[in-house]
Amino acid sequence: MGTPCPVLDSTETVVLTLRASGSVSDYLDTSALQTSVAFTAGVHPSSVSISIAAGSVIITATIKVLDSSYADAVQTKLSSSLGTAAAASTALGITVEADPTIIKAALSRPPLPPVPPSSLRRRPPPPSPSPPPSKAEDNSVAIAVGAACGGLAFLLAVIAIIVFLVMRRSSTSSAVPKEVSVHTSPGPKKAAAPQSLSALLAACGLEHHAKTFQAEGYTLETLLTALKQGEAALKSDLRELKLTLGECRQLINQLGLLEASNERTNEYL
Repeated sequence: MGTPCPVLDSTETVVLTLRASGSVSDYLDTSALQTSVAFTAGVHPSSVSISIAAGSVIITATIKVLDSSYADAVQTKLSSSLGTAAAASTALGITVEADPTIIKAALSRPPLPPVPPSSLRRRPPPPSPSPPPSKAEDNSVAIAVGAACGGLAFLLAVIAIIVFLVMRRSSTSSAVPKEVSVHTSPGPKKAAAPQSLSALLAACGLEHHAKTFQAEGYTLETLLTALKQGEAALKSDLRELKLTLGECRQLINQLGLLEASNERTNEYL
């Protein structure tokens, strides 16, 4: 499964707050931490913003999501993967001193611009009423209205005669059945989940480890079998293959999404 698309117009955020060891100067470059949080949350890295504050080191990751339902899913996923200090330390590759806090928050919108003073100006008074028309004008208006009504009645009579003749002619002719072809367009195709080890590694950005997996005879089926035995067993195997903790977490997350996709496919079948 490829990298998720960035969120262009979000209404909700999920805020992850961590207290880590060290000093603020240790976190001048937060790109790796941003990528790790994005992979754990299952979102695009551009949807994650990192801020650092003192005391010890307070790390705040704000994740933009599309709406409230997506916010619930991301909050549940982060609580499962980063719910404790130990789990967060392992997943993010840093030393987390206390259990993280994970909350939802509505995305603040900028205030509306003030109404320009020009729109508040008073409207000019209505014009004074014109004098009533004279009797001669009334008579000319009545004549004109009568002529218009007579012309309209004549036109309607002509149209009715034409319609009658057309319908009479069509009723005497034999009706020829016409074939109607209906074309149905296929629905939108969903992006296919990775179905090979090389595709899975490429989706995680770990294609440079492909030769290591091949040398050890480690296949996609082996990974899925190890995942069913528990993340600890799979992580132990991946560490034996010289993967870092962050790379292990990326691969485990992608395997979880692949397994969920396969289960949904089996339900449809």
